[in-house]
Amino acid sequence: MTTINLYNQVLAHAKTLPDHAWVDTRHLFKNYRNGKGLSLTRLGLRVLQDMGFEFEIFKFENEVKFTAKLRILLDRYNKYPYYISRNELVLFGNEDRIMFKLYGKDLESWVEHMEENIKKD
Repeated sequence: MTTINLYNQVLAHAKTLPDHAWVDTRHLFKNYRNGKGLSLTRLGLRVLQDMGFEFEIFKFENEVKFTAKLRILLDRYNKYPYYISRNELVLFGNEDRIMFKLYGKDLESWVEHMEENIKKD
């Protein structure tokens, strides 16, 4: 599924929810710019869950410090939407979930892996 198709499907579903006819893509994705961005807002997370997408929630023991670098890496590396807060990461793509688990559910190790693989591309 292309990102544009995903955005359109998520937006169409969100507009079917009560009191959400006003929603646009920027309300569902935190970093939506020029048809790109996979970081979900809370509303976007609820919409994807309501649509029946498979997901997994990973809780962090320590609060995560957000940086622009972290968001850029997650967007460039992940193939599916994700939701990240200070306490949890929600991943929708099987491949993304498997890679996170392979790195011991350790965000720092996973980020290092992403950096190395992006540099190779």
